[in-house]
Amino acid sequence: MADDPDKTLQFPPGGAAPAPAAPRRAAISEQELLKLLTAHFQANEQTRAVRVLRVTRLDPPDSEGCNWSSSVVLDAPGVAPEVYALVYAEVVKRARERYNLA
Repeated sequence: MADDPDKTLQFPPGGAAPAPAAPRRAAISEQELLKLLTAHFQANEQTRAVRVLRVTRLDPPDSEGCNWSSSVVLDAPGVAPEVYALVYAEVVKRARERYNLA
């Protein structure tokens, strides 16, 4: 029988819906990650001078499965922390969701 649009969802015993699989992170080198993070900072007009110098590998990965720390080392000449802080939060958050160090 073909897929029936009126068919009810079938859950495993216990009644809970299965948890969705976590998206898999792409494995990239530390140098690639530094370039990627820097490019995202520099795409923003207010943080064009910001460069990411270093990330810290986590062993083992954190509770979300990311193997590098959200605390990254920046070179931000002439850019005040209150200016780059919002960009930092968004750039690092998205990258940690998508990439792991190889």
